[in-house]
Amino acid sequence: MPKLPEERILEMAPHWAWGPHCPATDPIGMEFILEGDPELRAQMAQTRLETVAAVYRTHADGAAKAAQVLAKTRG
Repeated sequence: MPKLPEERILEMAPHWAWGPHCPATDPIGMEFILEGDPELRAQMAQTRLETVAAVYRTHADGAAKAAQVLAKTRG
């Protein structure tokens, strides 16, 4: 008997949550850059934070779309 979409989503959900060690948001190994110029250090920190924000924003958008799909199938 085929599984319901909700059952398949529940099975896949743990794979969607990357947890605290998301490869997309883990720091890049550039400690050698952070030891030098303070202006460069500030720019690198800003870039990293903007990148992390974009990744989480995209992840949240995907979750919202999945919720909309589920809402349509239940309604």
